[in-house]
Amino acid sequence: MFGVAIGTVILPHLSSRHAATDPEGFSRGLDWGFRLCLLLGLPACAGLILCAEPLMATLFQYREFSELDTRMASWSLIAQSTAVPAFLLVKVLAPAFYSRNKDTRTPVRAAVVAVLANAACTVGLFALLLHATPVGREALEAAGGNWRQALATIHGAHALLALAIAMAGWVNAIQLAWLLRRAGVYRRQPGWGAVMVQLGVATAGLVLVVVAMRLVWSDWSLWNWWERGWRLAAMVGGGAVVYTGLLLALGMRPRELRG
Repeated sequence: MFGVAIGTVILPHLSSRHAATDPEGFSRGLDWGFRLCLLLGLPACAGLILCAEPLMATLFQYREFSELDTRMASWSLIAQSTAVPAFLLVKVLAPAFYSRNKDTRTPVRAAVVAVLANAACTVGLFALLLHATPVGREALEAAGGNWRQALATIHGAHALLALAIAMAGWVNAIQLAWLLRRAGVYRRQPGWGAVMVQLGVATAGLVLVVVAMRLVWSDWSLWNWWERGWRLAAMVGGGAVVYTGLLLALGMRPRELRG
């Protein structure tokens, strides 16, 4: 949702800068988009990974949806959450090509490569699971060499599908960023070192707070929906407050995000 919003806002700006032959303004607009994506993507990535099981328990663990189902679903969420920053960055990178002479071919080609990477990563991850781990080898032997049957007996194998999607997302984002740098239309603006320190420290603070709350509230199967709900809200809200507070304490100001 945030990625689409950022892409919608940045496209007319980039188009006007390119049309006005303002390469410096074009580069600054991209830089603003990248910083905003990381500002949102890093805490979202960390938060989803740490809150995956509480989130799944709060939303779905009722009646026939068991604690094991919650754990299995949370593994998929954790795997795919690792690419949240990449998914956001693509929403800024793709409009950068659309705004330059209506170049739609390059993002499509990059997406095709990402799809092929997804398939290759899926095959590679499943092969590693079956041939490079004791659990995989035992399952494959028990299934008489039938890899489909072997995978069906391994708890958590499905999460590798989500991980392959995440890896493909990073392939897509890295491709587009590299092509922009090669075309010379993006130059990194000053201040990235300070921004990365601010984001790193703030994200670390968020992680510490959420991990501490997870240790206090470890078994989410004991509560009903509203007890789970307020605890999950407290975790998300507490992490958000610490993240925002640390950014402000380290010198980041809202005016820097206006572009």
